[in-house]
Amino acid sequence: MSSKSLVKFFFDINSPYSYVGFELLSRLCSAHSSSLAVQWTPVRIPAIFKKLKATSPFFVVPQKTAHLERDLRRQCDYYDIEMRVPEAAHLSAFLKAGNTVAAQRLIVAAGEDEDVELPPLIRALFARMWRDHLPMNEDGHLDEVFIKYFLFQQLKKKVGPREARPSLVPNSLLNRLKFVISHVLSSLHLPPSTISSLIAKSKTAEVKQRFIDNTQEVIDDGAFGLPWMNVYRPNESAHESFFGSDRFHLIEKHLGL
Repeated sequence: MSSKSLVKFFFDINSPYSYVGFELLSRLCSAHSSSLAVQWTPVRIPAIFKKLKATSPFFVVPQKTAHLERDLRRQCDYYDIEMRVPEAAHLSAFLKAGNTVAAQRLIVAAGEDEDVELPPLIRALFARMWRDHLPMNEDGHLDEVFIKYFLFQQLKKKVGPREARPSLVPNSLLNRLKFVISHVLSSLHLPPSTISSLIAKSKTAEVKQRFIDNTQEVIDDGAFGLPWMNVYRPNESAHESFFGSDRFHLIEKHLGL
């Protein structure tokens, strides 16, 4: 138990509403940093649907897919979130093609490294899928994410956390920097061997099992979609569960923030 309130945030990079929820919860945590902590917990959303013997409604209800595109555009515009939502006709295929297992396991591994700040890394992964529409299932993809993450960290120090955003480190810059990547990483005090070791750790049986355990935990809690949040008041072991990216006003009230 903790003297701070805690939100355990279950998410999948493949879930667009997890991206919206991630950004809103990050802002809420920044506004209440002295009294609120977040535990970022990646899970596998297809496993949730499989356990429920269900299919994502985005794949079987065309009207919902069409509405999803409009709804996400509205939310991202309102909350100033960088997302390029695929057109409704291509959205189901885009979601089915999204293989986020390697990225999710990387988050699990990075969460155990005190030198890695998780939110910017998670944001870089969300942006890679939902803004850049790029894959993240190979080691080379994850290398690029790490470069972008650490360049973004340096940018944040220069212009401030509110002004820094992933688009200020465009993919074209990464391509131009490939011949000096080792130098860049060295100057950021993160040698390539550290990145390699984290990627290697993400493939270990221990990390794979923790990822499975995370998913089983949210299934056991009754989750039927993402994002799912277990919310703990200070010094309490019991929690309240919340679903969706539009429940933060209720969470604030529940925690008295």
